[in-house]
Amino acid sequence: MRRRTFLHTLATVAAPLLAPTAAFATDDAVVVEPKELEGVLVNPGMGLETFNRFNPSGPKMPPGPGLLEPPANYPVCSIAYFRLWWQELEPKQGVFNFDRIESLLKQARAHGQDLALRFMPWFPPHWWQTPEWFKRQAAHYFRCRFRQWEGPQRGLSEQDYWAPDFNDAWFLDRTEALVQAFGEKFNGHPDLAYLDIGSV
Repeated sequence: MRRRTFLHTLATVAAPLLAPTAAFATDDAVVVEPKELEGVLVNPGMGLETFNRFNPSGPKMPPGPGLLEPPANYPVCSIAYFRLWWQELEPKQGVFNFDRIESLLKQARAHGQDLALRFMPWFPPHWWQTPEWFKRQAAHYFRCRFRQWEGPQRGLSEQDYWAPDFNDAWFLDRTEALVQAFGEKFNGHPDLAYLDIGSV
C-alpha cells in the first residue's frame, strides 16, 4: 500500500516536468536565432586594446602626441590604451595638467571605446620625461648607461641617463600625489577603464 501511494505521488509531481515544452509556450514568446559572425567579437573590457590610437572607425581626430594610425586590418577593440609622461601631467610641482586626458576621453567615446591610461614617471632612455623640478629635489637617484642596437650600419649606441630611485620616499610621495589629483578629478568617469603606473 505504501509503495502504491509513493508511486502515485511521484507520478503526480513529475508529470508537469515531463510535459512537452509546447504546453508552456505563449503567444508573446520571442524566438532568437543567433547569426554567425565572421569578424572578431568585441568583448567589452576584455581582449585586445588599441595602443596609443583609437579604432579605425569613428570620426577623424586631429593628430596628437603618440597618436598613431592603426593598420587597416586591426580589429575593433573596446579599450584604447595610452601612455602619458609625468612631465606632461605635472610640469610644475603641484600644478597638474590633465587637458590631454580630457581630450582622449572625448575621442575614446567618439570611437566607441573606453580609455585606459598608464602614467610614465620614467622610462629609458626618455629620462627627460621626468619633471625637472623633481630631479632637482631628488636626494636618491641613479646614473645609468643605456645600450641599444641600432642595426648593422649604426651598430651599438650608448647613452648616459638619469633614473629615479623607485623606493625613495620623495618619489613615492610625489607619484602618489599625482594619482590622488587624477582620482579627485576623474574617479567614476564612465569612459575610463583603468589606470596603471609605469614605476611598478
